[in-house]
Amino acid sequence: MLQIGQYLKGRRSTQTHRTVLYAATACGDHALDDLTSAAVSVGIMIEEIFGDRGSAIRLPLHERENGQRLSNILHEGDSLVVRWLDDLGPTYVHICDALRRLMGNGIIVRTIVGGLVFDGSARDPVERSRRDSMLDLLDAMGQASQEASKEVQRAGIDLARSERRYRGRKPAYDRPTLNIVRHMLTNDAGASAISKLTGLSRQAILRIRDDPAQAEAALIRWGM
Repeated sequence: MLQIGQYLKGRRSTQTHRTVLYAATACGDHALDDLTSAAVSVGIMIEEIFGDRGSAIRLPLHERENGQRLSNILHEGDSLVVRWLDDLGPTYVHICDALRRLMGNGIIVRTIVGGLVFDGSARDPVERSRRDSMLDLLDAMGQASQEASKEVQRAGIDLARSERRYRGRKPAYDRPTLNIVRHMLTNDAGASAISKLTGLSRQAILRIRDDPAQAEAALIRWGM
């Protein structure tokens, strides 16, 4: 069973550049086994594993304990492998910031799902243009997501005001958790996967999905 921070003996390539898997997960080590196997199945040989768990994954990458270590571990030409881009941050804004920081140091960021590559070491103008276009698209998605969140918040405020005299049951989630749920729902994550990550029940996640304004209103009514 793999452990976060483990070096996988015998898998270091003959090249000088290293390939590191970073996992932001609320799951156990079995999930890391599966993730490493998934990387190998698409031709990515993992040499070392780092990651963060629990409440730390609600923070931007550079504020997490092992997320901070990546800047010391990885050097120009090295590869950072993640399951999907949401391992790099809880929102599109944080994801784009993390990608820019990593690519600014010449790091190559790869995703297992979708096979995306953001090559910070690219020198070819065409490759750099393609990479930057993908980053611009993520930026645009982030802005659209923020605007959608603002609309939901406004609807939640109006709803909370209309129900001011009755607060109802205190939400099982806080603001950061709600943001993570929204972000994952936007990326078509299933309720079970979100439940494992956040600790919320599947029913709570489905209620948030079906009525985001009501979820926002509940936080507002409770001053959360």
